[in-house]
Amino acid sequence: MANRHVLKDGYWKMRIKHPYSMVTACDDLAATCGQEAIAEHGEVLHGGDLLAQSRHIIATKQRTSRDLNLPAGDLSRVMLYTSETDPSRLEACASLFRQQTRNSPPVMAISIPAP
Repeated sequence: MANRHVLKDGYWKMRIKHPYSMVTACDDLAATCGQEAIAEHGEVLHGGDLLAQSRHIIATKQRTSRDLNLPAGDLSRVMLYTSETDPSRLEACASLFRQQTRNSPPVMAISIPAP
């Protein structure tokens, strides 16, 4: 039951050294957090387009799953924190996450309005 980590080139990284990886897996369970539509060198991708950012996050999740030899289509839960306040856009985003996975996980979209 050795832990496996994804922390390598081609993925966005914090600018400071830290001991965390993008994904940590043990057997067939993986945990990840803080997925964002950010390029490798810190540029925000698809600014203002929640669906495009969500597609980027889904693609990153699929790639990290492949890197760890895990099924790419399974999620147990998605927590989406966003500054988007339009309920129809939030539901469209949640629907996208459900459609892009085999098991249609519960998706909680939490709007945190920008100051």
